[in-house]
Amino acid sequence: EATGIPMEGVRVLARHDKLAFESSSEASGAYSLSVYANTEYHLTAQKEQESRANQGVDVSDIVMMRKHILSMERLDALVSRVAADVNQDRSIDVLDIVAMRKVILGMRNDYAMEGSPQPAANWRLLDARISELPDQASLEEVQVYEGRSVSGMNAEFLDIDWLAVKLGDVNGDWQP
Repeated sequence: EATGIPMEGVRVLARHDKLAFESSSEASGAYSLSVYANTEYHLTAQKEQESRANQGVDVSDIVMMRKHILSMERLDALVSRVAADVNQDRSIDVLDIVAMRKVILGMRNDYAMEGSPQPAANWRLLDARISELPDQASLEEVQVYEGRSVSGMNAEFLDIDWLAVKLGDVNGDWQP
């Protein structure tokens, strides 16, 4: 379940061709970007790896995922399903459970696939408008909310919120 807790240190990027503007959120969750007017930008948000992947992730999250995979007890909340798809392949399966076990056991610090040259994110930041989707929405539909296109203003981008989903925290018990 989304909690609406402000998050400090979220990097918000506005890109247009080779132009890029960046800002980080304050403790209140607020950020500001000054951009050129009359230009369309694509906004995305990223959370730096300041928290370990295993924070808020435990065996109860894996149990919930197993029940979901076996159709014993479905993950109804869309945010829970996003958190369960730790390898971000738009499917909740045994590969996600294997990745979570490695993180819980301290064998890995992120959910990157074996052989991946770069660490994977521990957070997935989505346009907060994702809350308008029904809980039954597919993980394919979530991908659209990884960014947002907006027209440039001569002031700052305001009122665009982001939802930070802690990957692996299926039951939503992680606290900052």
